Amino acid sequence: MRTATRIAARASSALHQNILDCLVVAYTLAAIWPAPGDALRGFTFEAHWGVVAGPSLLLAILLFVAGLGIQLEGAAAARCPRQWPRHD
Repeated sequence: MRTATRIAARASSALHQNILDCLVVAYTLAAIWPAPGDALRGFTFEAHWGVVAGPSLLLAILLFVAGLGIQLEGAAAARCPRQWPRHD
């Protein structure tokens, strides 16, 4: 399990350091070869609570992963504004 954690940490670090390059490559690929994006647009996932479209599912995953990256101390301060430092 430690090896998997190290691999994930290295991949995350590499992506973080090269995020602009990754975005440029992704947009270039989408302009040259739009078929995967078109297929994703038509994708639906059916569950017992309803139907979820492909782009909505990707957005949910993105927000979930972004939520995993927040620091709990910052989230607590955002929830209760009176804890924020005053800059008078």
